[in-house]
Amino acid sequence: MALPIFQHSKGMIEYEYDEVVVGGNISSLVFAIENKLPIISTRWEDFQMYDRLEYDERWVETFDKVGIPSDHWEADYKTHTKKIMSSGLSELLGILHLYHGRHYPKIYCPFNDGMYFHKGKMRIIASNKFDFHVKANTYHVFDAEQIKNKSFEVESIENKKEFRIVDYLIAKKPLRYPGNGVQGNDFFVNEIITKNVREFYTISYLNSRQINRHNYADYAVRFKAQDIMKAAGITGYARADKPHLFRGISLRPQKREIYSLEKKNYKNVDNFRFPNVQHRWGLCESLLKLDLPAL
Repeated sequence: MALPIFQHSKGMIEYEYDEVVVGGNISSLVFAIENKLPIISTRWEDFQMYDRLEYDERWVETFDKVGIPSDHWEADYKTHTKKIMSSGLSELLGILHLYHGRHYPKIYCPFNDGMYFHKGKMRIIASNKFDFHVKANTYHVFDAEQIKNKSFEVESIENKKEFRIVDYLIAKKPLRYPGNGVQGNDFFVNEIITKNVREFYTISYLNSRQINRHNYADYAVRFKAQDIMKAAGITGYARADKPHLFRGISLRPQKREIYSLEKKNYKNVDNFRFPNVQHRWGLCESLLKLDLPAL
C-alpha cells in the first residue's frame, strides 16, 4: 500500500512504498501481480505476431476467465504445432496491465531518458512535465538499464553472445494449408510461424560467429524454410492450366530482427534486489499460475 501522496506546487508528485517493482517486461508484471506490488517503468516491451504461446488446455480456462473471445486465440488442432494465436497473448497482456492498474499502483512514463536514483528516491519525469519521486525500502529491479545513473555489479552472464533471429518472409503466391506453422528440429530455422497464407516468420538461434556467415543469411533461411514446408506437405495452389499439379513454394526474405539472449544476473546491493528474470517467451507457466483478481 502507498503511504500519503504529496503534490508540490512545482509539479512534483511523491510516492512512498515499502516495496516497488522496477521494469516494463512480462517478468516484472507477473511478479508485481503475484506479490501485489506497485510497478514503475519508462518503457514496456512490445509483442509481435511471432510471440506466441505453446498450446495448453489451461489457456482455455484462463482466457475464458478474463473474457477473451475464443475466435481470438483458438488453436487449429489439425496442425501438429498446436499454437495459440498471437492475438490471445497480446490481449491477455493488455488485460494483465488493466488488472494491475486497477488493483495496484502503476507509474508509466514513456521517456527515453529513463529514471534516476537521487537522494534515496527514484526520479521520473513524465511527458506532462510532472516530476515523480518514488521512495521504497526495497526495489525489485527487472530492468537495471532503466536506472541511468546507477551501475550494478554483474554476478554472472548467461547465454553470452547468443541470439534469437526472426526472419520475415513473403510467398510469391498464396500457399495451401500452412496452418499455424511448422516446428523444425535444428537451431537454424527452428520454427516457421504463419501470419497468413503469404506471410511467414522463421525463428533461428545463432551465436555471434554464426550470425554473419553466409550459410545462415536470410537467403539461406529462404531455401531451408521452403524445404521444411515442402516436407510438411505445404504447397502452392493448383495451376489453372493443369489442375492436377500444384505450384511450388517460393519465399522472399523481407526483414531480419536480431534479439540478444544474453541475461545478466546482478548482485543484490543495499535496498536493490534482482529477481530471476525469464525471457518473455519462457514465461508461460508463470502466466498460467497467476491468480487474477476480479475486475
